[in-house]
Amino acid sequence: MFKRQYTASQIQAMIQAYRGKTIVPSRFIVPIIFTLIVMAFMYLLTLKILFTGTFGIIAGWYSYVVIIPNEVSASYYRQSYLQRWKAINTMKQAFANKNNQALDIVKLAADRAEGEFKDDLNKLVAVMLMNEPRNKVHKTFIKIENKYYDDDIFKQFLEQIETFYIDGISDSETFESIGKNYNDTYKETEDFINKKIALRKNVVIYLIVSFLIILVVSNGMGFANWKTVFANSGIGNIASVSVISISLIYVHFWIKKFYNDTLTITRK
Repeated sequence: MFKRQYTASQIQAMIQAYRGKTIVPSRFIVPIIFTLIVMAFMYLLTLKILFTGTFGIIAGWYSYVVIIPNEVSASYYRQSYLQRWKAINTMKQAFANKNNQALDIVKLAADRAEGEFKDDLNKLVAVMLMNEPRNKVHKTFIKIENKYYDDDIFKQFLEQIETFYIDGISDSETFESIGKNYNDTYKETEDFINKKIALRKNVVIYLIVSFLIILVVSNGMGFANWKTVFANSGIGNIASVSVISISLIYVHFWIKKFYNDTLTITRK
């Protein structure tokens, strides 16, 4: 259920792909906040170091197994998507110049690209510059298309570039239509992601408010009464552990949906 999606080396590769750094501190902010929130709630509800420490370890382990890989991969795929969007717009503009050939268009996009995607386009430029056989050029195009398999519109654009390069056939209306479709999809995806980020902030605010309400109730009862009636009672401990455990399960399924951006990237 909580199997880690990526190995440590894969996570490191994703971090370096568009940032060139071995450590990205911002990626650890969310898991740290998550762990602290779990520990704060557990301590307030039970006033027991054992329960607090146990759930802190569980939250830390969950952060390592689920949240950190998802934070890194989400950043990686969003950066990759941004580079593809920029490349398509660059190539679409370059295509407007009738003097530009397919090689000129791809080379211009490669020059303006960044990170891992720049390397992908440079490989394509290399085989085109060397006038490699048609089958080798085709394999290079296919390799890039397969790498970004979940981005159907980008693959359609590459197919048009390949046809232009190999057969010398270009269709300005098709290029324009694919480019417009990609821009529309990119905007929808960005709006979708921004709404999810706003929702996450609202969830954090809700948790803070809930914590403050419990704090006010405990203070209203008096520390001694809160400790006796709820925090140190068997029923109170069972209720606290049950509520936190159920909440963590709910959070897990919510997180799976939160980090799923491909629903809007893929359009068939």
